[in-house]
Amino acid sequence: PFAQRSAADAGFMDQSHGHKLRFVKGVAEELPLHTGSADVVVSTATLCSVSDATRAISEIRRVLKPGGCFLFVEHVLSKTSPDLAEKQCQAAEMLRQARDAPNPTEQQAKIATYGCRTDLRTLEIIQAAGFSEVDGSYFELPNFGYTAPTDAGIAIS
Repeated sequence: PFAQRSAADAGFMDQSHGHKLRFVKGVAEELPLHTGSADVVVSTATLCSVSDATRAISEIRRVLKPGGCFLFVEHVLSKTSPDLAEKQCQAAEMLRQARDAPNPTEQQAKIATYGCRTDLRTLEIIQAAGFSEVDGSYFELPNFGYTAPTDAGIAIS
């Protein structure tokens, strides 16, 4: 609802101006779109919470039209701090255990609900996914703790 309201407020839902923006609900690893049907896919702090980021990125590439754009901003595993990277990996393991627990404790349920894996190298996954061009970079957001390391960029189908 928030994204739709914001898009409407910005005039992106007004088809009389040639806009064809639509919101589709689905699972990232099995996008409910036809092959080559999307001009743009946007992912912001999303791939860290999917079950299989590699498959999700493959699906994004599948649904993009030739020359289509994949815009991404994702928090990732630290490249500059081994201590932070180790803590991120430990947190990701706790998340895996919480997701796999048949009868999760209250603490495990809270961890699983948050759902963010901070042990991914998303830009590397995108670079290996077969896009014709990838322009991405790594940076760190100040005061964001475990989610400060970030990959952002654009990939062209």
